[in-house]
Amino acid sequence: HSGMLTFFYAAMSEAVKQRYLSEEGDENARNVTELDAHRELACYFESVQMHPEVLPDTAVRVPRVLPWHLHAAQMWDELVEYVSRLDVLQACMEKGNAQGEFDLCTYWDSLEKHGGFSVVDQYSETVKQALEEHGKVLSVAESMVTVALFLRRYGHYPAAVDMLRQAEH
Repeated sequence: HSGMLTFFYAAMSEAVKQRYLSEEGDENARNVTELDAHRELACYFESVQMHPEVLPDTAVRVPRVLPWHLHAAQMWDELVEYVSRLDVLQACMEKGNAQGEFDLCTYWDSLEKHGGFSVVDQYSETVKQALEEHGKVLSVAESMVTVALFLRRYGHYPAAVDMLRQAEH
């Protein structure tokens, strides 16, 4: 059991929201908005990520739920930092992980629209830092190919070609 609660019926989900969350300006509510709840959960999962040995059963859920809560909480700086990581990109682009790739595209859509971030600029900077830190070792070159594949699927063809050329040199 993952410990994650979901509701089959939308009405049940709405009843829980009405009971535990408040709307803006609702004076009789508990003063916790949906945005606040997502922020609190994002902070919780960030702390679990920092110390996975404390809650190993919860730690396995972090890669899936942390970016989701960061996105729902509109924590754009934290989300871009997370999804720009090469290990996160690799995990989302693994063969058979269509949901991870879809989620990554969703996050980047929001980051570009609401956060003012550029997927090309962010991954270019991440690759640059990896090259400076590790040199062009096989793992960095493989990550560059993965970045190129994602950029191509995301519609940034010239940037994808540039990244592939950079990876092969």
